[in-house]
Amino acid sequence: MGYISQWLRAIAPGPNWRQSLPDKTKTFGGELRRLRVRAKKSMGEVARAIGKSVVYYSHVEGDVKPPFSPASVNYEALSNVLGVPSDDLIVLAARTRRSVELRLPESTEASEIGLALARMFSDGLTAEQIRELRTVVQRRNNNA
Repeated sequence: MGYISQWLRAIAPGPNWRQSLPDKTKTFGGELRRLRVRAKKSMGEVARAIGKSVVYYSHVEGDVKPPFSPASVNYEALSNVLGVPSDDLIVLAARTRRSVELRLPESTEASEIGLALARMFSDGLTAEQIRELRTVVQRRNNNA
């Protein structure tokens, strides 16, 4: 099947994604603004660094639009301009959107497993399933 460059949205945000946030004081946009001000950067500087218009960037920072997806923005460039780890921004964006995007591997079998896991997360996991997955991830991280 060649190189798979699909992006998977495990849990799509609904039209009222902002109202479903548990803690509106720590939204992605609010955190972007705090970090941008701390870095003494203008909206224009940040927007140029990530290849977006100032208007679009201001809508994300103002929580008018949902957070950037990893497919649409280079989070490394964003983290460099704001001076924070990109993983922190990606995690906050995913939590705010309540969705995760994964790059599917070339292997058909691995892609199928990734899709199955995404469906499981979307449908909800039992406490036992979460413990089992945590064990697998910990083993993998210990062997890496």
